[in-house]
Amino acid sequence: MSLYLPPQVALHTAHGTPRVSEGVARSYEAGIAFLKSKNILGESVLILPEDTTMYFLAGVHAPTRVYAFNPGIVAPGRMTEELFREIEANNVKYLLWSNRTYPEYGVPMFGRDFNQELSRYLRSKYQRVGPLVPGSYEKWGGLSFSIWERRGDEPQR
Repeated sequence: MSLYLPPQVALHTAHGTPRVSEGVARSYEAGIAFLKSKNILGESVLILPEDTTMYFLAGVHAPTRVYAFNPGIVAPGRMTEELFREIEANNVKYLLWSNRTYPEYGVPMFGRDFNQELSRYLRSKYQRVGPLVPGSYEKWGGLSFSIWERRGDEPQR
């Protein structure tokens, strides 16, 4: 049995040129530009549930001590409460929320199968503005991101 691997394209960054699928390249190009533009304005962006490479490629620090939200990373109770306080203290204005799933852990969906408390908190504080790359999932399949903005702020256009 052979696996289907989509054609690879170059993702040009300040740190090198990895070859990735077209969808990942377009999502990362848009994500890196988004992170840089918000960083210049002093606005914080939290990426969920992971894709921490994007912080590195954009030259931007994650706004919280915890920067990956894979299954089992955020412990309930004290650690979750500290994360909430850190999000507030660092005035996280935007979320880049990916459709990344975790079938290899047996709990595929962030917010449904794991980290429900974190997902409820974020959904109460942020609203979905739209896709990072319009039509990205339909066009390329695979990885896509949605932009979420803190409630009470003007929607990003």
